Amino acid sequence: MSTAAMRAAIETALLELGWDDRTAFENSAFAPRPDTPFQRVTCGFGRPAHRENTGAYTQLGWCQIDLMYPSGEDPEAGVSGAGEATARAEAIQAAFPRARSIEKRGVVTQIDEAAEILPARLQGDRYVIPVVIRFSAQIQA
Repeated sequence: MSTAAMRAAIETALLELGWDDRTAFENSAFAPRPDTPFQRVTCGFGRPAHRENTGAYTQLGWCQIDLMYPSGEDPEAGVSGAGEATARAEAIQAAFPRARSIEKRGVVTQIDEAAEILPARLQGDRYVIPVVIRFSAQIQA
């Protein structure tokens, strides 16, 4: 159950930035409104790295937050329409700095590297900026 605790730690920390009603978590009901930005959250976990003869291991994981903005002009940023989306990506990046620790359900999740803001793309009627958070936890058997 360590991966569930790690996922809960990242998701809880993400919701501290707001957007409770605009977050699409995995396997949960969510209906985006056409004119409203939202974020889609996906987490994945690598193979556990076991330590010799102890039963303890390091669990690696990542979380991708796709910031989904209506495509088109953004009066605050000029013609590109990227201003508000970039500001949200930078807020997430600032909230997940390297070495931040988040405890949930007895598991301490460590942010391994500063969150990455990946290149934006258009997806249907949305301008999408992916933000990736890489993390790990030391699990005692």
